Amino acid sequence: MSLRDELADLIGAEIQGHPITLNGKTKTLHFRQITDAEGREVFRPIEGESDADRGNRVMRALVAASACDANGQPNSSDDEVARLGSATLQALFVAAAATNNIAITLGSEGPASESESPKA
Repeated sequence: MSLRDELADLIGAEIQGHPITLNGKTKTLHFRQITDAEGREVFRPIEGESDADRGNRVMRALVAASACDANGQPNSSDDEVARLGSATLQALFVAAAATNNIAITLGSEGPASESESPKA
C-alpha cells in the first residue's frame, strides 16, 4: 500500500467535487489536491509580495492550479481565473482550499488564509 493510500482517510480524495452556489444556482465543480512541488511553484512568486492585491493573487493561483474536471484533468488557466468576478473567485477558492486542506477564515473582506501564504 502506498503512502498516499495510507493517508487517504486523513487528507481526503485527490479529486473532490464541491457544490458551488452562485446567483441561486448550484453546480458541482471539481478540484484536485496539488502536490507540494506544485504548491511551491504556484505560490513562490507571490510569497515576497505585500501589496493590497496579494490575497487575490493567492486565491487565483490556488483556483487555477486546483480546478479540474471529474477525471482530474486541469480545466482552467491563470487568465481565465483572473477574469472571474469577486464572488465567483471567493466561492471557488473556498472549495479549492478545502480540497487542499488549507484552513481559511472568512473575514469581512472575504476568505483569508490563516497563515501568510498557503502551504500546499
